[in-house]
Amino acid sequence: MSKKKIHILILAVIMWLSMGHIGEAATIKIFIDGKQQYFDQQPMIENDRVLVPLRGIFESLNATVNYDDATKEIYATKAGNSVWLKTGSKQAKVNGQPVNLDSPAKIKNGRTFVPLRFIGESLGCKVEWDGMNREVRIKSNNEPIKKEEPDHRIIEIGDPVELEIPDASIVIESDEGKVEKGPDGTIIVK
Repeated sequence: MSKKKIHILILAVIMWLSMGHIGEAATIKIFIDGKQQYFDQQPMIENDRVLVPLRGIFESLNATVNYDDATKEIYATKAGNSVWLKTGSKQAKVNGQPVNLDSPAKIKNGRTFVPLRFIGESLGCKVEWDGMNREVRIKSNNEPIKKEEPDHRIIEIGDPVELEIPDASIVIESDEGKVEKGPDGTIIVK
Protein backbone atom coordinates (compact mmCIF):
# COMPACT_ATOMS: atom_id res chain seq x y z
CA MET A 1 0.00 0.00 0.00
CA SER A 2 1.29 3.46 -0.81
CA LYS A 3 2.06 6.05 1.86
CA LYS A 4 -0.78 8.24 0.59
CA LYS A 5 -3.34 5.44 1.05
CA ILE A 6 -2.01 4.68 4.55
CA HIS A 7 -2.35 8.36 5.53
CA ILE A 8 -5.92 8.47 4.19
CA LEU A 9 -6.76 5.24 6.06
CA ILE A 10 -5.30 6.58 9.33
CA LEU A 11 -7.16 9.87 8.89
CA ALA A 12 -10.42 8.00 8.23
CA VAL A 13 -9.96 5.84 11.37
CA ILE A 14 -9.21 8.92 13.49
CA MET A 15 -12.31 10.68 12.18
CA TRP A 16 -14.45 7.59 12.77
CA LEU A 17 -13.19 7.21 16.36
CA SER A 18 -13.80 10.89 17.12
CA MET A 19 -17.44 10.61 16.02
CA GLY A 20 -18.25 8.61 19.14
CA HIS A 21 -17.08 11.53 21.27
CA ILE A 22 -19.19 13.96 19.28
CA GLY A 23 -22.27 11.88 20.03
CA GLU A 24 -21.43 11.79 23.73
CA ALA A 25 -21.04 15.58 23.87
CA ALA A 26 -24.46 15.97 22.26
CA THR A 27 -26.21 14.04 25.04
CA ILE A 28 -28.85 16.09 26.81
CA LYS A 29 -29.16 15.55 30.56
CA ILE A 30 -32.44 16.07 32.40
CA PHE A 31 -32.54 16.82 36.14
CA ILE A 32 -35.74 16.96 38.20
CA ASP A 33 -35.30 18.43 41.67
CA GLY A 34 -31.55 17.82 41.37
CA LYS A 35 -31.83 14.14 40.42
CA GLN A 36 -30.70 13.08 36.93
CA GLN A 37 -33.40 11.32 34.91
CA TYR A 38 -32.73 8.44 32.54
CA PHE A 39 -35.09 7.50 29.73
CA ASP A 40 -35.25 4.48 27.43
CA GLN A 41 -34.51 6.83 24.50
CA GLN A 42 -32.29 9.91 24.52
CA PRO A 43 -33.87 13.38 24.55
CA MET A 44 -33.40 15.29 21.30
CA ILE A 45 -33.47 18.88 20.09
CA GLU A 46 -35.82 19.92 17.30
CA ASN A 47 -36.69 23.54 16.37
CA ASP A 48 -34.57 24.67 19.36
CA ARG A 49 -36.81 22.68 21.71
CA VAL A 50 -35.83 19.68 23.83
CA LEU A 51 -38.13 16.71 23.19
CA VAL A 52 -38.26 13.81 25.65
CA PRO A 53 -40.00 10.43 25.74
CA LEU A 54 -43.65 10.93 26.72
CA ARG A 55 -44.15 8.30 29.39
CA GLY A 56 -40.74 8.85 30.98
CA ILE A 57 -41.15 12.57 31.58
CA PHE A 58 -44.73 12.36 32.83
CA GLU A 59 -43.86 9.56 35.26
CA SER A 60 -40.74 11.45 36.42
CA LEU A 61 -42.96 14.46 37.20
CA ASN A 62 -45.47 12.24 39.07
CA ALA A 63 -48.18 13.06 36.55
CA THR A 64 -50.93 10.74 35.40
CA VAL A 65 -50.73 10.18 31.65
CA ASN A 66 -52.98 8.48 29.11
CA TYR A 67 -52.12 7.99 25.46
CA ASP A 68 -54.79 7.10 22.92
CA ASP A 69 -52.97 5.20 20.18
CA ALA A 70 -55.95 5.40 17.80
CA THR A 71 -56.20 9.22 17.87
CA LYS A 72 -52.55 9.90 18.88
CA GLU A 73 -53.82 12.13 21.70
CA ILE A 74 -52.05 12.59 25.01
CA TYR A 75 -53.87 13.50 28.24
CA ALA A 76 -51.97 14.26 31.44
CA THR A 77 -52.91 15.60 34.86
CA LYS A 78 -50.99 16.65 37.94
CA ALA A 79 -52.11 18.57 41.02
CA GLY A 80 -55.18 20.08 39.37
CA ASN A 81 -53.45 20.92 36.08
CA SER A 82 -54.36 19.19 32.82
CA VAL A 83 -52.50 18.98 29.52
CA TRP A 84 -53.77 17.76 26.13
CA LEU A 85 -51.55 17.23 23.08
CA LYS A 86 -51.93 15.48 19.75
CA THR A 87 -48.95 13.95 17.98
CA GLY A 88 -47.96 16.09 14.98
CA SER A 89 -50.11 19.06 16.03
CA LYS A 90 -48.81 22.46 17.11
CA GLN A 91 -52.05 22.97 19.06
CA ALA A 92 -52.31 21.92 22.70
CA LYS A 93 -54.51 22.71 25.69
CA VAL A 94 -53.53 23.56 29.25
CA ASN A 95 -56.37 23.50 31.76
CA GLY A 96 -58.77 23.63 28.80
CA GLN A 97 -57.18 26.75 27.27
CA PRO A 98 -55.67 26.52 23.74
CA VAL A 99 -51.89 26.94 23.44
CA ASN A 100 -49.68 27.10 20.34
CA LEU A 101 -46.51 24.99 20.40
CA ASP A 102 -43.19 25.81 18.72
CA SER A 103 -42.54 22.10 18.29
CA PRO A 104 -45.29 19.45 18.24
CA ALA A 105 -45.23 16.05 19.91
CA LYS A 106 -43.81 13.50 17.47
CA ILE A 107 -43.20 9.79 17.06
CA LYS A 108 -39.63 8.56 16.54
CA ASN A 109 -38.52 4.92 16.63
CA GLY A 110 -41.99 3.93 17.79
CA ARG A 111 -41.87 6.27 20.83
CA THR A 112 -43.78 9.49 21.37
CA PHE A 113 -41.64 12.54 22.20
CA VAL A 114 -43.05 15.71 23.77
CA PRO A 115 -41.63 19.26 24.19
CA LEU A 116 -40.07 19.28 27.67
CA ARG A 117 -40.39 22.97 28.62
CA PHE A 118 -44.06 23.07 27.62
CA ILE A 119 -44.83 19.90 29.60
CA GLY A 120 -42.90 21.00 32.69
CA GLU A 121 -44.31 24.52 32.83
CA SER A 122 -47.85 23.31 32.03
CA LEU A 123 -47.66 21.02 35.05
CA GLY A 124 -46.53 23.86 37.33
CA CYS A 125 -42.76 23.29 37.22
CA LYS A 126 -39.92 25.74 36.71
CA VAL A 127 -37.75 24.74 33.72
CA GLU A 128 -34.23 26.05 32.99
CA TRP A 129 -31.95 25.23 30.04
CA ASP A 130 -28.16 25.24 30.52
CA GLY A 131 -26.91 25.37 26.93
CA MET A 132 -23.24 25.24 27.93
CA ASN A 133 -23.65 21.86 29.63
CA ARG A 134 -26.67 20.74 27.55
CA GLU A 135 -28.72 20.20 30.70
CA VAL A 136 -32.34 20.87 31.58
CA ARG A 137 -33.09 21.52 35.24
CA ILE A 138 -36.67 21.19 36.43
CA LYS A 139 -37.93 22.32 39.82
CA SER A 140 -41.21 20.57 40.45
CA ASN A 141 -43.98 21.43 42.84
CA ASN A 142 -47.42 20.01 43.44
CA GLU A 143 -49.44 23.21 43.40
CA PRO A 144 -51.82 24.21 40.60
CA ILE A 145 -50.62 26.93 38.25
CA LYS A 146 -51.61 30.27 39.69
CA LYS A 147 -52.06 33.34 37.60
CA GLU A 148 -49.97 36.06 39.19
CA GLU A 149 -51.98 39.10 40.19
CA PRO A 150 -50.17 42.43 40.02
CA ASP A 151 -49.38 44.08 43.35
CA HIS A 152 -50.42 47.46 41.98
CA ARG A 153 -53.24 48.90 39.93
CA ILE A 154 -53.47 51.82 37.54
CA ILE A 155 -56.19 54.23 38.61
CA GLU A 156 -58.03 56.01 35.82
CA ILE A 157 -59.71 59.39 36.31
CA GLY A 158 -63.25 58.72 37.41
CA ASP A 159 -62.46 55.36 39.07
CA PRO A 160 -63.79 55.09 42.61
CA VAL A 161 -60.85 54.97 45.04
CA GLU A 162 -60.73 53.94 48.66
CA LEU A 163 -57.56 54.87 50.54
CA GLU A 164 -56.35 54.26 54.04
CA ILE A 165 -54.06 57.07 55.15
CA PRO A 166 -52.18 57.22 58.44
CA ASP A 167 -52.65 60.27 60.65
CA ALA A 168 -51.01 63.20 58.91
CA SER A 169 -52.28 66.66 58.14
CA ILE A 170 -50.82 66.88 54.63
CA VAL A 171 -50.42 63.77 52.56
CA ILE A 172 -49.30 65.18 49.21
CA GLU A 173 -48.41 68.75 48.30
CA SER A 174 -47.31 70.13 44.94
CA ASP A 175 -47.61 73.25 42.78
CA GLU A 176 -50.95 71.87 41.57
CA GLY A 177 -52.45 71.68 45.07
CA LYS A 178 -52.48 69.32 48.02
CA VAL A 179 -54.29 66.28 49.33
CA GLU A 180 -55.17 66.23 53.03
CA LYS A 181 -56.90 63.91 55.41
CA GLY A 182 -60.04 65.49 56.81
CA PRO A 183 -61.07 65.27 60.48
CA ASP A 184 -63.60 62.55 59.69
CA GLY A 185 -61.02 60.50 57.74
CA THR A 186 -62.13 61.64 54.28
CA ILE A 187 -59.68 62.77 51.63
CA ILE A 188 -59.75 66.47 50.75
CA VAL A 189 -58.20 67.70 47.51
CA LYS A 190 -57.36 71.46 47.56
